[in-house]
Amino acid sequence: MELTTSRAADLFLASLRTRSAPPNTIKAYRLDLQQFLKQAPEDLSEVTADVIRVFLDSHEQHKPATRRRHAATLRAFYAWLIQQELVQANPMERLEPIGQIERLPRPLDPDDVTKILKAIPTSNLRDRAIFILLYETGMRVGDYIGWFVHVNPFTPTFS
Repeated sequence: MELTTSRAADLFLASLRTRSAPPNTIKAYRLDLQQFLKQAPEDLSEVTADVIRVFLDSHEQHKPATRRRHAATLRAFYAWLIQQELVQANPMERLEPIGQIERLPRPLDPDDVTKILKAIPTSNLRDRAIFILLYETGMRVGDYIGWFVHVNPFTPTFS
């Protein structure tokens, strides 16, 4: 019995859950795969690069980031299918990547930086240091928190 495209997608999503993938990733992949399944042949072996290209092209009205996510979902799906030896060829390898628009960081206005620093009491050295570190390095708050938790042995764990 041939593996259906929808059954393969279900197995892929189940494997993400067993590997404790982030819930938002699973949700995005599920939504992308549901859209893909509406256009894809039921027989997994009939899915070709052309079928995938038609699917991706049918979403041209979406922002490039959304289109890149659709492609990333299918890339991950087919990488998993190859790893599990459920397909012999990866049709995603035949497709050109969707171009990315380079966006330059938008620094804060110097007057805004001054206002923020004035709002942080001079006695609060920790918060001032954190703000200056984030501002001067361009580090995102989430990256800082991850770094801080990783290097600080006294960070409490939340369970």
